Amino acid sequence: MSFLCEVITPLFMSGSNVQTFELRPSEIKGMMRFWWRAVKALDDKEKLREEETDIFGGIKPTNLKSPVSIRIIQNLNDTSEQKAVKLGENIQGRINQRAGIKYLFYSTFSLKFAGERLVRKYLQPGTKFELILSCRDDDYEKFQKVLAAFWLTVNLGGLRTRSKRGAGDIRILQPKELKLREETLSFVKDDDNNVTKWIVDNFYVVRKIINGCKDFCSSYSNLSLSRFLISKESFNSWEDALDDLGKKYIDFRRKNSSKKPQIGVFGLPVNYRRTRITWKKVNDQNEDSDHDRRTSPLIFKVFRFGNKYRWMVLRMSGEFLPEGSVLNLSGRTQKPDFSLIDEFWNILKEHAVEDILSVPETLNKLAAEIKKELDARKVILFGSRARGDATKKSDIDIAVVTGKAVSNFEKIANVDLVNLNKVSNDLREKIIKEGIEL
Repeated sequence: MSFLCEVITPLFMSGSNVQTFELRPSEIKGMMRFWWRAVKALDDKEKLREEETDIFGGIKPTNLKSPVSIRIIQNLNDTSEQKAVKLGENIQGRINQRAGIKYLFYSTFSLKFAGERLVRKYLQPGTKFELILSCRDDDYEKFQKVLAAFWLTVNLGGLRTRSKRGAGDIRILQPKELKLREETLSFVKDDDNNVTKWIVDNFYVVRKIINGCKDFCSSYSNLSLSRFLISKESFNSWEDALDDLGKKYIDFRRKNSSKKPQIGVFGLPVNYRRTRITWKKVNDQNEDSDHDRRTSPLIFKVFRFGNKYRWMVLRMSGEFLPEGSVLNLSGRTQKPDFSLIDEFWNILKEHAVEDILSVPETLNKLAAEIKKELDARKVILFGSRARGDATKKSDIDIAVVTGKAVSNFEKIANVDLVNLNKVSNDLREKIIKEGIEL
């Protein structure tokens, strides 16, 4: 299956030498794995690994060769518009007057090694390349899952360095759509009308093919419960769109810069001049046992629809740190929570349209039962399950708007039910702020 792809935002990708650009099939396959896992949303890691290996291959202990093949057709020497690979040398010059983008892309031009700046080359927006996906064992069911994972990679994320902050976004020009399992999966949207519906409808097809999101998942970043924002405003360029989002992000980070180490929930590490925010296990007495990296639950992206651009922010679920771990700043520790994520999310909502991308089947069934038994006009998920930072043991907190007593609903283990009309003002405000109406 051949796809004609176009770069929307600068794409930074390399091999071992970070200063040499290389469009690597292995990196693209790695992103497809990530998104397949996110939609599959399984806390059973052994079962997750088995299914992933069957589709994408694995190393020890199976050493199973991947049946998925990715080929990229590009030609650095071909100057034709359709085939030329346009490389940029240093993104800083292009975005020097764009404070928001500079903040998002800082690591592509500002990091140093042995006193030398590591400047990454990039594939320029507007560059086109052909990507060919195939499945060696001719298993059509398996190949459909591969195609679904590719749709996720293109439409929910980006490729490689700073892809969670708006770099490496691409779009598909051809084919416009595919027929999978008697469902139509759309790869191309030519205008920016009804964007949220287009994303949700196609995600539903993808989730059905992958067979994901049955229940809550907490052990890694996933889409068991997820929502997203699409900018109300459409922009004339990717720079305008991403800079708008980047400025909102940098303003929020600066206003909350004193909230250390809690600001680390936006992604680790957070580097300062003489120290950094990392994470560690609570009972680990080894002072040198800090862990550097943890991915952000928020993913920034730029879409191009026709000649217009919009930014998107996707919010994922999953524990930010492993159980029993804390954020650490020079010995000052704190358990992570997503209250700052909520604050930023609510600021963005003033400039965007919000929609729910996915809800676990178990939660949909529970909401339906509550509506039926209590004649509830509203059912709202709140607490850690809504924020996305729940653990396996976390309760499911639900507020309802009903004229009946919530005690009439048969008690279900780990479900806490409250009537929104009878809670304290503080709790009502909290529910409205972080809640998701089901």
